Amino acid sequence: MGKIFFDFNGDFQWASVAAVIAGVGAIISLVFSFLSYRNTKKSMLIQKEMDQKKIDADIISKSRMSWMDNAKKITAQFLNDSLSLSAQFVMFNEKILQYNQNNSDAVAAKKSSENMSLPKRKREEARDYYSHWKNKGSVIFDEDMIKRVENINDLLNRLFDNYIMIKLNFSNNTENNKIVSIVFSIEEELRIFSLRNGWNQFSEKKELIKSIEEAKRIRDNSAKKVNELTEILRDYYKKEWEKVKLGK
Repeated sequence: MGKIFFDFNGDFQWASVAAVIAGVGAIISLVFSFLSYRNTKKSMLIQKEMDQKKIDADIISKSRMSWMDNAKKITAQFLNDSLSLSAQFVMFNEKILQYNQNNSDAVAAKKSSENMSLPKRKREEARDYYSHWKNKGSVIFDEDMIKRVENINDLLNRLFDNYIMIKLNFSNNTENNKIVSIVFSIEEELRIFSLRNGWNQFSEKKELIKSIEEAKRIRDNSAKKVNELTEILRDYYKKEWEKVKLGK
């Protein structure tokens, strides 16, 4: 091996030494280049993985935020409609009682207008009252009641639709099931009352008063459940927002 550094005359060849050093340097350089490439490739893979995780986290966060916004709109409308519908039931039954009383007064006025034993002035006042109720008062009242019925039906339909949407949006677990259970109890109580209350305009005064009291009880009960559900949802959405900030 040592002979490669000497020529035929036995003289030391510095060029051979330089060549060997250059060769060793080239090998070392090649090794470092390979290690550098491998480390760079590894770093690129790690960076790519980190970037993908960030992208995935952003997608999850945006999806969760979108779901939260949609769920808030649905639940807020459900809560608002529940309060409106329960209040409408009370006012509707009170209006039926008022309508029946006005109608009864008009019938009595008609009889008084035909009672010749009464003074002329009394008969004319009774006739005017009956005529006003028949031609104007009852017409306005009927139009108002039709609008109230339409509004109640719209609220009932929207309440049921949003109940279904809430059930579809909240997955099956203990926390979500508590929310869905309260929503169902509110919707069911209002729906059942509407079915029982449909023909109240033909009820006697005593039955109407009982119906009004029942409507008030349901209104107060709905308000209590709405407040309970509002508190639960407030904490629920707060926890969901914390998940969004963590990219979960």
